[in-house]
Amino acid sequence: MDGEIILLVWFHISYSHKIGELGDGTTTSRALPVFIYRGKIKARVISSIQMGSYHTLVYTTDGNLFSWGSNSLGQLGIGSASAGPYTTPEKVNLSNLGGASLYDTSTGGNHGMIYTGVSTNALYVWGAIYHGSSTSPNVTGPGDNTATPKNLPVMMSPSFTTLIGLGRAIVSMKSGLYNAIFVLSDGAVFLMGDQTYAQVLL
Repeated sequence: MDGEIILLVWFHISYSHKIGELGDGTTTSRALPVFIYRGKIKARVISSIQMGSYHTLVYTTDGNLFSWGSNSLGQLGIGSASAGPYTTPEKVNLSNLGGASLYDTSTGGNHGMIYTGVSTNALYVWGAIYHGSSTSPNVTGPGDNTATPKNLPVMMSPSFTTLIGLGRAIVSMKSGLYNAIFVLSDGAVFLMGDQTYAQVLL
């Protein structure tokens, strides 16, 4: 395979051709594995791949993020308001991080998160989440205390350190469709997101 990467999609086949989340440069649904279009990530080593509802996020060992697929709610994090589809990898806009390193990343249904590690202990979020009924959803910001989806990573407000307390750090984080869960350095578990179906246990 010469270091290349293939993606096999066996869900949303009837919809995937519209939004390019396969990343092969086309909007054609695939029943068999295909090579993604390396383009901007060629010669980089991919360390992780994460899937949202209609987009894909990859983290490379040189500390960059790339995404492709639908950007209807800014979930690609590329700083563009265009919904796309983006059928090949685009670089996530990390300008708001001020040069901070990426310690961990997580992708949800239509949002993403970056944690910069214990030295800065900051959490950045982008995209949007839905809450409410499926027939009357509300689009909200991804965790920055506003009602506006963001098309590039912004620092969570209030700061994550303020929420979890000094001396704590994130050791693991995962995103669901409408929520996120964090395991902290002292073993505590922190959750945020929609509570319509008790995703956040209080």
